[in-house]
Amino acid sequence: MTKKRSPEAYAQAALKAVMERWQQSLGKLEKELLQDEDLRARLGNPAISVADRLAEVKKLIPDFPDDVLNFVGVLVENKDLGMLGRIVDELGMLSQVAERPVPAEITTAVPLSKEEKEKLQGKLRKEFGPNLVFRFQVDPEILGGVVVRVGDKMIDSSVARRLRALRQSLGVAE
Repeated sequence: MTKKRSPEAYAQAALKAVMERWQQSLGKLEKELLQDEDLRARLGNPAISVADRLAEVKKLIPDFPDDVLNFVGVLVENKDLGMLGRIVDELGMLSQVAERPVPAEITTAVPLSKEEKEKLQGKLRKEFGPNLVFRFQVDPEILGGVVVRVGDKMIDSSVARRLRALRQSLGVAE
């Protein structure tokens, strides 16, 4: 049986993979630039075409990804290659932000058992990713069912919501 995954979980996984690849690639280039003064001079030399300077990066680091190389080309063209170390640091901070905990608030009409909580947590982690921080609360006014709020998404399967929907469909005022 295939596990259902959410678009959010896939997007987070893709973002993490891209961020890691960019960080590693730019980090390699930064290391080379710190160790090689002649390389810094050549990459900063406006008398050499941007294409030739990027070809030198590609020759030096053969597995350098093309999309990252294009970005380095923008830095070279704008004479901003000196910002490379700070850009790598910023990418590191941004990737940490992507991995920050996401609040998950679960409201039920009655307290859940430990097993029920664990089962619900497992399902929500499969749906929304592993970074969830759970907070359980009891609100008898929902009558039954569960209301789940994860980040800015809400799943309301409470009896109270179903009764309101039924009243609305029947045209009965509350």
